[in-house]
Amino acid sequence: MYKNSDCILLAAGRSRRMNSEINKQFMEINNKPVLYYSLNKILNNKYIDNIYLVLEDIYIEYCKKNILNKWFSGIDKIKIVIGGENRQDSVYNALNIVHGEYVLIHDAARPFLSDECISNAVKYANEYGASSCYVTPNDTIKFNNDSEIKTLKREKLLIIQTPQCFKKSKLICAYNYINKHGINVTDESSALDLIGEKTYFYLGNRLNIKITNKEDIYIGESIQRLF
Repeated sequence: MYKNSDCILLAAGRSRRMNSEINKQFMEINNKPVLYYSLNKILNNKYIDNIYLVLEDIYIEYCKKNILNKWFSGIDKIKIVIGGENRQDSVYNALNIVHGEYVLIHDAARPFLSDECISNAVKYANEYGASSCYVTPNDTIKFNNDSEIKTLKREKLLIIQTPQCFKKSKLICAYNYINKHGINVTDESSALDLIGEKTYFYLGNRLNIKITNKEDIYIGESIQRLF
């Protein structure tokens, strides 16, 4: 029997690369905001208890009016958390109020996560203490170290995605370490690396793209029709 997990859903990003007046998590894909898809999928997964939705403070009322009240009215398992200056701070803000033994972290900019991917994240975190999904690269990857450019072996490379799930006590230890030493990380598995904790990596889904640039919205419209 697996223990359920709480979820930190990160939706406080400022979408600088999108070059849009509205943050990408509120942009629409086939008449629904990007945030709707991941929130709805996580909300309906049997292994998730509470969802801590991290928002930039200036967008809280907007999100309540245009998303939560419209599609998720009366659902008390969604809790709003004010985001920090960056992704790392946002996770830490939410981590301090999560009650569950396990915590799943997902970027709202990845709207097309599967139910299976969520469930696997929780199951593997129960077994190994930490889990993350990945996909492998199809393209040739080269490393530029300024003096020369080297080709990397694709079969040795992993493209890391979210969701990622952790035993909360391990993640708190990792965050205490990186905050103490002023280290910035781009995902939580990297934080665990720094304290010598291993993460179990499992195969994810290529459709679980991250909405980053405007063309990703058009790609997302095609993907959404498959769900």
